[in-house]
Amino acid sequence: MKENGKVVIVIGAVIVPAFVFIVTSNRADLEKLDPYLESGKVKPVIDPKGVYPFSKTLEGLA
Repeated sequence: MKENGKVVIVIGAVIVPAFVFIVTSNRADLEKLDPYLESGKVKPVIDPKGVYPFSKTLEGLA
């Protein structure tokens, strides 16, 4: 991520049991997460059903 870059998180209603954790972070915080992401210990889930283009955001949250 570029310095002063932006991360956008959009979440809809969660139907199945889930853990949602949202933080404000900086580059140093994200670099600390990198080894966990690279090793697979932490896996980001964008959408288990697939990717929606930004133009279909409302449809993706339906």
